[in-house]
Amino acid sequence: MRKNIMHNNHYRFATAMSIAVASLFPFLANAELWELTPRVTLEGRYDDNIRLTSAPHDTVTGALLKGNLEFSRLTEISKVSGRINAKYSDYSDDDEVNTNNTDVDFVLASYYKTERSRWGLDGYYRRDTTLKRIELDDVVDDGLGDDIDEGLVDVNIRRNNVLLTPSWEHSLSERTNLRFALNYRDVSYDKNRSGSGLFDYEQQGVSFGVFRRLSERDTFNISVGASQFESLDNANNEVDGYNLTVGYRRLFSETMSGSINAGINRNTQKSDVIASDVDIDGYVLRLDLKSKTETTKYGLSIKHDVDPSGTGSVVESNQLKFDLHHRFTRRLSSSLLFRFIDNENVGSSNTKETRYYIIRPRMSWKLTRWWTLNGGYDYTFVERGKNANEVDSNAVSISLTHSKPINLE
Repeated sequence: MRKNIMHNNHYRFATAMSIAVASLFPFLANAELWELTPRVTLEGRYDDNIRLTSAPHDTVTGALLKGNLEFSRLTEISKVSGRINAKYSDYSDDDEVNTNNTDVDFVLASYYKTERSRWGLDGYYRRDTTLKRIELDDVVDDGLGDDIDEGLVDVNIRRNNVLLTPSWEHSLSERTNLRFALNYRDVSYDKNRSGSGLFDYEQQGVSFGVFRRLSERDTFNISVGASQFESLDNANNEVDGYNLTVGYRRLFSETMSGSINAGINRNTQKSDVIASDVDIDGYVLRLDLKSKTETTKYGLSIKHDVDPSGTGSVVESNQLKFDLHHRFTRRLSSSLLFRFIDNENVGSSNTKETRYYIIRPRMSWKLTRWWTLNGGYDYTFVERGKNANEVDSNAVSISLTHSKPINLE
């Protein structure tokens, strides 16, 4: 009965998302110009441990075909932007990887503003796998929340992930703004996930914040939020969360900015197999530093959070990310990504901790105006569990990309 309720919720959500997107049409029709950037990439890849396993395994070679479309449309009072990604991969000597070889990603960000208010609608749909985001593809910070499965799950399971975030901002004065936001997330895993420890779930949330501009360079904010997590096929597991955060943002110069947000949160977990409710207290922290010049761009992000996940337990997550891009000449550029992930489920007697270390340098050479040759190396090191079961992976890739912007009236 309760599973039927969840399925009905899926239909209601699909209807709500359709209505929300349709509500954008009036101001889309008045927009001036569509800017489209289609991109096609053919990639060859070698990986000596693509499934990050300590069991005996073969090295694999693969061919990947990637399609990407970025789009945006801007007027004086509205903006719509987003991207559509699709990837097909075919690897030799590993049938398990090839059973999950098609990934799709759709991201939308939009707003419509009046004299004192701004209405926003952000969201995404992702059809990927639980290991895909940290193993193979670019880690994209779309501002819509982290992937809590990252680093905790060591099995490759197909996953459908939907997030919808409507928001409203209102200007009380030249210095003070209010922001109210809702969010809805629905995550479902492949029905053949038996033994993986993953469970479908829904999560709803609400937040309210006050932002005060102290000067042209400094902004202070305080926010409160609440969320409800529900996994009906896992002993009716539910987690109610509450948080309070304060933040400060500083514009150091025209090319550099930084921000810090810190606070406290409480998660209350309850299920049919727990005799009484369990309260899990923690703290949240996010520190960001960004810089961008004509030739160099970098970002540093440090995060700590406590949230429920698809494992059915509350996860304490620590993450560090450093991303550097540098253009040497008009044709030659490079990038470097370092990422550390430490996830531990704290809402269960079966405590499990996983650490990931990721290093990924890249080089790109523009052959012509529209064609680019890329080469890269990926190193991933993983520690799993109290006994520190260690595995690593080395991957080398070379790809050819065609990209040509298009403007449509």
